[in-house]
Amino acid sequence: MTGGLWGNRRVLCKFSADPASGASRGDQVRALRAVKAALAAENVTYSCELEILFTGDRGIHELNARHRGRDEPTDVLSFPFQDAGVPEPGPDGRVCLGSVVINLPRCRAQAEEYGHDFARELCYLTAHSVLHLLGCDHQTEAETADMRAREERVMQALGLPRAQRRRGVFGFREAGRGLAAGLRERNVRVHIAAAASVSVLGISLRIDRVSWALLALCFGLVIGLELCNTAIETLCDRVDTAPDERIRRSKDIAAAAVLAAALAGVGVGIAVFSQPELWRNAEWGRIGMIGLGVAAADAIFIFAGGSK
Repeated sequence: MTGGLWGNRRVLCKFSADPASGASRGDQVRALRAVKAALAAENVTYSCELEILFTGDRGIHELNARHRGRDEPTDVLSFPFQDAGVPEPGPDGRVCLGSVVINLPRCRAQAEEYGHDFARELCYLTAHSVLHLLGCDHQTEAETADMRAREERVMQALGLPRAQRRRGVFGFREAGRGLAAGLRERNVRVHIAAAASVSVLGISLRIDRVSWALLALCFGLVIGLELCNTAIETLCDRVDTAPDERIRRSKDIAAAAVLAAALAGVGVGIAVFSQPELWRNAEWGRIGMIGLGVAAADAIFIFAGGSK
């Protein structure tokens, strides 16, 4: 671990970083600016200190599992040292606010995904965490609205307000980014691989246009709903800091929609491929060889993209 001390008469930040973070001195400067802006926006007048650790997916994954019981990486974690009430200074006269852990690789990826630069995303995550250290939370709708307003005040003070994203032609650029993000999820890759396998079988058996239209409709419906399910899960995981029945129910409903579409697709597939005339003159050897090749390609596609 490497790190250093940054600070002024009101705040002292103790920085450290592991190699997986790819952190630079510039990242420390940006984070310190965000810390001071958040403290100023919250009218904090006492001297204070906090620790900021820059890490990567693996490091924050371990901390998330150990302290929050979530077996997955996240973008940022906050560990307040002060209980609600009057802050208590230490022997040096400073109030120790707590620790912040920032996943810099995830921060860079989210900046690209959301269409703004890395500096804004890093400052936002830092300000978000400092607000947690000061006692803010977002477990209810009212708390969430209040915290978002506080975050926006900090970002305005930093000169990094929420920008209006310029959409590409017909939204293709944004859709491409969304598809790329979705492909990081194994379930999405499974559905795409299944669609590819069925398509190869359809080509081998020379199915008719109506069958192709039905299959294409099912492919689009299942993959589209799986992408929506992924988006809903990502959003729920971002705001879910405590067990919430409404969030769990939302995720379950989204998953059920995918299952219903997949079962409908299976039914259409059975109807299309159960026609005896398709198999009467089938070249079994050729179909078998193609099937083995497609199965191998599907396995590589599904598992080479990671375990997520």
